[in-house]
Amino acid sequence: MLRRLHLLALLAGAVFVAACGDSQNSTPTSPELQIGSACSPSNIKKFAKALAGTGSPLYNYAQQFSSQNANSTFATNLFFDLAAEAATKARPGTLTTTQKSDLANLLIQGIACADVVTSDANYSGLNYVGTFALAAGLTGMLEVRGRNSSENEIIFSHNQGTHGSAGVKAPSAGFAAWYGGRALFYGFPIDGFSNEAPPGSRVAYQIFTVRPSSNVLSATLRGQVALCVASVVADPAEFRIQRAATILPVGEGFGELPCPQTLTMESRGDQSGSPIGSVVAWLRRNLLPEPLHATSFLLTVKPSGSPKTLSPFEVIDPLGATLTYVPPPSDGLITQGLGVTVHATGAAGTDWEGLLIKIVAEDNNGRFVQVSPDTATTNASGIADFSTSTINKAGVYQLLAVTLPTTDVDAAAFTPDSVLSANFHRRPN
Repeated sequence: MLRRLHLLALLAGAVFVAACGDSQNSTPTSPELQIGSACSPSNIKKFAKALAGTGSPLYNYAQQFSSQNANSTFATNLFFDLAAEAATKARPGTLTTTQKSDLANLLIQGIACADVVTSDANYSGLNYVGTFALAAGLTGMLEVRGRNSSENEIIFSHNQGTHGSAGVKAPSAGFAAWYGGRALFYGFPIDGFSNEAPPGSRVAYQIFTVRPSSNVLSATLRGQVALCVASVVADPAEFRIQRAATILPVGEGFGELPCPQTLTMESRGDQSGSPIGSVVAWLRRNLLPEPLHATSFLLTVKPSGSPKTLSPFEVIDPLGATLTYVPPPSDGLITQGLGVTVHATGAAGTDWEGLLIKIVAEDNNGRFVQVSPDTATTNASGIADFSTSTINKAGVYQLLAVTLPTTDVDAAAFTPDSVLSANFHRRPN
């Protein structure tokens, strides 16, 4: 039986909570003390010259840094211009090892001279060269957005459109509104972290940001992040993205990110290898764009003192939802809320956000009695809250909670999942 190699992209959006921000708790105490290392304008010039030469726009930006303007608003704005120019150099994904090292050192030196914060809790200044080098590499991501209201192009990793590539898309209001102004986005592939089933081959990505310390992140706007993955699966519509410890809800499309089409095994495969290996080899040479399946996510508040980040993300197959009552329904008056929530997870227990859950009450004669309200959507902790729902008729009941794959895109491609509660009694007032 002919099997098909499906290559898909799944996407995630973000809501940022302005009270915490995706940043380290690090505030410069003087022009000489910035995150990671001391400000050295001469080193900025040195690495800019090594990377692009003295006649380049990059070097022109580097020349404007001085000890007098270190960590000022001017130097902070200048850093993002410098970083944007460096990102242009990295975009083709063809920098040499030496060039990637020069670019990494340039960013580190620029950060030291700007009033910025980074979302990577492990940012280490001069010891961070390897991380920025990954972002400047073939599979990395490095772009500046939000310096003005029109700087809203989608961010792509340098291996755009191939297996493992990634993209970031701003909400319709733009990057500046989403991120409170300008920001440097950088990322790279990482090892898979999810306990849920991978879709044949693991695809995971880490994305960090650097932004001015004065930026206030939007509390309501939702952006998206995309991943492309090649996998032999029975039904690729089951793919979802997990961010940290949450399976993300499906959202609007992200069709601008090119990802490979679904191709059959007859496609000009190499004759010497295995059938799957031949198709993969062919795909490496012949990747074509395809519309995407989108997801979105809520970036929740972390404990005090911990940075919030845009990622990590991984493409997973949750294999359907597992539903439990937390807490289960209990006896009470018909005017009282049921006090019940439904917890939804993937097969491996990962909280699943965005699932629409419906509950109905079944009496001891097998008749269904309406609950009001009878639907709720799971939050970032996988909880659908029915605590205030009521049953307006006295009796002994069981609650049945179900997913709705025919009407809910988050449950689509899976069979309906359900959970039935133990008996409980609702008494008249």
